Amino acid sequence: MLKQLVVLPLLALILGSSDFANSASLGGTSTAPVPPASVQVVEYYHAGLDHYFITADGPEIALLDSGATAGWARTGKQFAAYASTPIGTGLSPVCRFYGRPEAGLDSHFYSGSPDECAAVMIKFATSWQLESTDVFQVPMPNLSSGACPALTTPVFRLFNNRTDANHRYTTDTITKQAMISRGYVSEGYGPDGVAFCAVVSTSATPSTSLSASIVVTPVTLDTFDFSSSAIASTGAAIVSYAWNFGDGTTDTNAVTSHKFTLSGTYPVVLTVTDSSGATATATRNVTATVAAAPPPPTTNPPPTTSPPPTTAPTADFDARKSRPGVVRWFDFDVDDSAWHGPSGKNVGIDPGTRTTPTIDTTNKASGAGALRFDIPSQSDGNAAGAFFANFSSDLATQFGENTEFFVQWRQRFNQAFVDTYFKIYPGMYFTGDGARKDKDGYFKATDGSGQGGIKLANITTGDQPGRLFSSCTALETVIQTYYQKRLVWAYNSCTGSGSHGAYAAFEEPYGPYDFKLQNGTAPYCLYSQQASGTGTTAGPNCFAWVANEWMTFQMGITLGPRDNVKNEFTNSRVRLWGAREGQPSQLVIDWKPGINGYFPLTAGLLADNEKFGKVYLLPYMTNLDPTQVHALAQTWYDELIISRQRIADPAPTTATPVSAGSFP
Repeated sequence: MLKQLVVLPLLALILGSSDFANSASLGGTSTAPVPPASVQVVEYYHAGLDHYFITADGPEIALLDSGATAGWARTGKQFAAYASTPIGTGLSPVCRFYGRPEAGLDSHFYSGSPDECAAVMIKFATSWQLESTDVFQVPMPNLSSGACPALTTPVFRLFNNRTDANHRYTTDTITKQAMISRGYVSEGYGPDGVAFCAVVSTSATPSTSLSASIVVTPVTLDTFDFSSSAIASTGAAIVSYAWNFGDGTTDTNAVTSHKFTLSGTYPVVLTVTDSSGATATATRNVTATVAAAPPPPTTNPPPTTSPPPTTAPTADFDARKSRPGVVRWFDFDVDDSAWHGPSGKNVGIDPGTRTTPTIDTTNKASGAGALRFDIPSQSDGNAAGAFFANFSSDLATQFGENTEFFVQWRQRFNQAFVDTYFKIYPGMYFTGDGARKDKDGYFKATDGSGQGGIKLANITTGDQPGRLFSSCTALETVIQTYYQKRLVWAYNSCTGSGSHGAYAAFEEPYGPYDFKLQNGTAPYCLYSQQASGTGTTAGPNCFAWVANEWMTFQMGITLGPRDNVKNEFTNSRVRLWGAREGQPSQLVIDWKPGINGYFPLTAGLLADNEKFGKVYLLPYMTNLDPTQVHALAQTWYDELIISRQRIADPAPTTATPVSAGSFP
């Protein structure tokens, strides 16, 4: 995404913050150390990713401001720090890590604490790559109170609390509260979450006058993102932005997007005012070409005209949901208004960026309806939203050490969802089929490589009274496709634990170079059998999606005793079964002690007391290219059951319902 900085060894990180680094030169007369120069740490925002990024690196700033790295624009916010050399007395170097895309990340993390930098490098080596031990220097706060030294101000760190793990760093308390209200989590030292301190001393920051310039990033031929590289007067802050797009429309946001409705060249004018009362104006000509507009996105597109499915008798689902051990079930026959209330519920629907899950009464496995998810053309990764449910309405039914539980659901895919090769957002990095590796060993998505996988379900930490957990938790066990191949596959944990890193896949090593992507039933679905290129068809011996059938999936999780040192459930086991419509299920994945490459499931920190207790149903695709044109992709969910015992397969429509003891 951005240029790779020089990677230095851990020894430099340790010595860089020591008194030894500031001692007099050997064998010579002691001289006063030369203080480092002040630098401005500039903040950028990517609307497509909803990510923030900061940098004090001059070439990197020039690259971003030029628009060469598409999608990034200045927010107008920045803070002062010190250059990375020489090492300053009382200053701490800030390390920078890059979240590896193959771990589901594409973001940067910064810390001014040598201990935290070292901990990230050791504990999260599989998911976070060290780019530099010293991108700039900062004073550090009191580690207990979070108080910053004189002539400095706190820099707050906010975590987006999502699987794509992005942080925002800001000195503005209003911005901090706004981010928390969006679901961000405050991180750092003291009660206010201070990551490090920024310089406010006028002696450390050269005097400046208000200036402004316009940064334009084309989105399409008629739509542009606008931002400003405005710098406030010394001691002041930017208080207002006034945009005039030259077509009679205006805006007052620091970062904005505008679509022109007629072709032409428009003089875009920005007027910036800072808290000292100074104003500055910048003008930029923008040429727009308006083509025929695509059809507007619909809130919920109509269902496809695929042949109607064979509907299993409602009596069969009634029998399965009534078996001993069942703790909760959903038939999705009606749209429950309680699912659409405020956050903090034990069950609900999260709307997507383009559509909202809806009850479809024309296409269902049984009963009166099923829950339909729509992914229109030109959608981002969260286009269709999600359904989530805790295992009980009172949050009391959860599964920790020495327990076992099962989750079963029916799912149907239309032909477009099975056939469409979804691409990754241009400029992102991911391990994709048929792509070319760059010098750092990643695949760059400018050649049309595939998006990293389509989630089906996430079985994760249950909410606790007074505390809600996101889908990205230590416990999460996710069922998804293997990249764009429509075979089902799974991984564990958003954090990792003592024996494995985050997003650890249930892939059993096979022979000297191969892996069993599905190890449940011989002759096994092997990594080596997956053809490269832009196809979605899985290789031989793989259990994969089938269009226009009500397939059945069931996951069973068995948890042994809790290891409080490695934060794992010892002797844990994960089984995934799959079945085509009208056929018996087959064991697809069996991750159990004794197999090659085995690791136990993550349990999370002891203080968090995480237990399995929530399921998400969602067709989520990380970093999906929002410019890709494709047919309407749809999937339906029905007959969700959560039980303490394994759940019987759905009965064929012409057969007697399966009894509780008729499966292995």
